[in-house]
Amino acid sequence: MTLARIEYATRTATWFTPRGRAVEFAYRAETSDWNTINSVMSPNDEYGLAGLNLTGLALDIGAHVGSVSIALAMDNPDLRVIAVEAISENADLARENAERNGLGDRITVLTCAAAAPGIETTEVLWRSQGDENATHHAFIGNSRLVYDTLTLPHETATVACVSLGSLLESEAAFVKIDCEGCEWGFLSDPAVKRVERITGEWHPTGGHELQDIVALLSPTHVVDAWGEGPGGFRAVRR
Repeated sequence: MTLARIEYATRTATWFTPRGRAVEFAYRAETSDWNTINSVMSPNDEYGLAGLNLTGLALDIGAHVGSVSIALAMDNPDLRVIAVEAISENADLARENAERNGLGDRITVLTCAAAAPGIETTEVLWRSQGDENATHHAFIGNSRLVYDTLTLPHETATVACVSLGSLLESEAAFVKIDCEGCEWGFLSDPAVKRVERITGEWHPTGGHELQDIVALLSPTHVVDAWGEGPGGFRAVRR
């Protein structure tokens, strides 16, 4: 049975960044938007942003509705952020939220997917319709809920790809990456040596395990990784 696409109501609310600055977000009710924003903002600070003092360029890979991009830009006034988000509806909200908080000149949102060098396009799948699971996992691109169970209602799109090296003019102070498996290709780019700090999630796609994220980054970074997959990791350049 084909289920109708869910139309989610858009609402606004105020959060506080990891360093306590008020920010306002538009978000879709009854989706993962609220939890995604809340996990980044104070007091949760999932990615440890409060302790970072950054200038130059940061990348937000898997930007969703822009919570990490906005937290970084608000708390680090000399920082520019490039946000990469494959689902166009998410990217539109990320742009709206950047403008809503006066950050449109410092946050650039790209509607594309992160990938290894040389990959031009990829297919992205997501839930925006269906049963009670869709209300929490809606608009999470390539969630295992989608690609492990393709009989569930889902949407697909072919999107352009960007590599790490293509986003860097010189160096990046920080990369946050949480993209449901794209980290393996994106971080395999030799340009990773030009990134000072990387924080994010690793996913057990393609048979990958925790030791693989350590092996991938340890030639250039000191890596701390945890979890059984998905798990987290932090890497600081040697």
